[in-house]
Amino acid sequence: SLFWEYIANIIYALYLVRAPKKVLWLLLGISALLLCWESYRSGYLAVGFGGDNFWAGGIRLSFSFTAGLLLFRYAPFFRVPLVPFWLLAIALALVFFIPYSEIISPIIDPILVIFYFPLLIALSAAQGQADHASQKICRWLGDISYPLYVLHYPFIWIFMSYVEHEKPTPNEMGMLIGLGMLLLPVLSHVVLRWLDEPIRHWLSRQGSARKVR
Repeated sequence: SLFWEYIANIIYALYLVRAPKKVLWLLLGISALLLCWESYRSGYLAVGFGGDNFWAGGIRLSFSFTAGLLLFRYAPFFRVPLVPFWLLAIALALVFFIPYSEIISPIIDPILVIFYFPLLIALSAAQGQADHASQKICRWLGDISYPLYVLHYPFIWIFMSYVEHEKPTPNEMGMLIGLGMLLLPVLSHVVLRWLDEPIRHWLSRQGSARKVR
């Protein structure tokens, strides 16, 4: 999905940033249909991570990216908080308790992605301004989200290899998982501050210098 995000950002910079809403809605409808087809074909939407389902990653990204653009375009309409935050948090948490099923997953996965998650985001956008401390926490979580997204997957494979070869006990598994959940955000913060942000600042300065010339 990282590869497809690079592609989507290039397309966004070249065209979608100026595309009218009608075009975005058309792309959203097409990508939603493709998403339903992919869920039916694969049996679920946890796809796009290998050579045999390479194009599925593009299908997943096409819907989520376009939906995000439309939600951003319509952001001024999301001003009145209709649902309290705690209820939205419960609504999101409930999703993680839905088990995989060969019968249910091909149906429930596209429903969640196409309707449920965008609705939660739209309702959450109307929550208003948080207090200063909460804003700092939310900003930090947003800042580390991308490094965490990049870093977590290789550590999953390392963990799976360790489990396969060492066969740890349930207690050891719990300790390893807890330790990983604590250390990965820390590592993501280090990558953000010492690698991601310096590179982006350098690229920004290079772009500004070229405009001056």
